[in-house]
Amino acid sequence: DIAAPDNAAWLALKAEIGYLLSKRATERDRQIFGLYYLQGMTAKEIAALPGMGLTVKGVESALTRLTRLIRENFGDGKRE
Repeated sequence: DIAAPDNAAWLALKAEIGYLLSKRATERDRQIFGLYYLQGMTAKEIAALPGMGLTVKGVESALTRLTRLIRENFGDGKRE
């Protein structure tokens, strides 16, 4: 829900989110985040991947946690 005014701002924001996730999220959660938000896969498609080991609800829970983490760190303009 954060609007970026140009490509450079978007790339900088994406890098900051990546850094936050590298510090605060598990490898599996970072993978889920990338597949959902960057690759456009659905929670159902992600859950069906071999080795993911999650149900659709499990993927949705991970996405909720990650979205909350990002909003808590970027929602009011502060950065970790």
